[in-house]
Amino acid sequence: MTKLDSNLAWQEASAAVSANREVLAVLAGVFFLLPRLAVELLGPVPPNMQALGVAELQGAMRDFYLQMLPLALPMMAMQFVGTQAMLTLFTDRTRPTVAEAIGQGLIGALCYLAAQLLFAATLGVAGGLLIGIAGMLGLKPLVALMVVVVLAAIGYMALRLVLLGPVIAVERVRNPLHAIPRAWALAQGNVRRIFVLVALMMIVLMVIMVAGAALIGGGAALIFGAAVGRIAGAVVNGLAGAVFAVYFAGILAAIHRQLAGPSLGAVTAPFE
Repeated sequence: MTKLDSNLAWQEASAAVSANREVLAVLAGVFFLLPRLAVELLGPVPPNMQALGVAELQGAMRDFYLQMLPLALPMMAMQFVGTQAMLTLFTDRTRPTVAEAIGQGLIGALCYLAAQLLFAATLGVAGGLLIGIAGMLGLKPLVALMVVVVLAAIGYMALRLVLLGPVIAVERVRNPLHAIPRAWALAQGNVRRIFVLVALMMIVLMVIMVAGAALIGGGAALIFGAAVGRIAGAVVNGLAGAVFAVYFAGILAAIHRQLAGPSLGAVTAPFE
């Protein structure tokens, strides 16, 4: 069983991003920054949590997410395509053009979406069954316990399947029924290391987004008004999310290369 070297994965990802920053900047802008800006600027304003009661807040949040859904779904689809395209560029030894990588990204995104839907449906049925049985017994503590168990299982399984994207993009495993077991097997024995690496990246992203929105967005709102502040905050969040997406794709490619073997190609060579 191969043990993941997190430091090596980060070094390889950083080298790959640095060597190909111009191409990656274009992909990140098209597939992550622009869709994120469109959602944040064209979507509804989140409800004021401090000004609403619990019952009112629940209804307001439900309405907010329903209004956001038509914008969020296309954004997620764009991100799937962008991630698959970047993974293709990072790892394909044939050195495809950007256009070819985007084409492969589109195909990979469809397969990735199918695998995610299969994963979600399976967990939904199993989790709903456990919670439903606990509810039928009328034991509220058991229901709460089952909810915690299901959420923990979702988190664990998501980490075990974190290499699903590279399996589809790099190994060209297009069948979800084959891609899911392959990704599950690759993460064997390395879930903790993967969790720490992903968690650290998520923490850094959240700090940047919160601090950037507070400092830049808040400062712009005080000086130029709420509308300008919202735009500034959206730009900061969009840029942070785009940079995160690039490095996350590089990390996934590097992790996959370590665990699947170096014969699948290096991730540090410049794209053509």
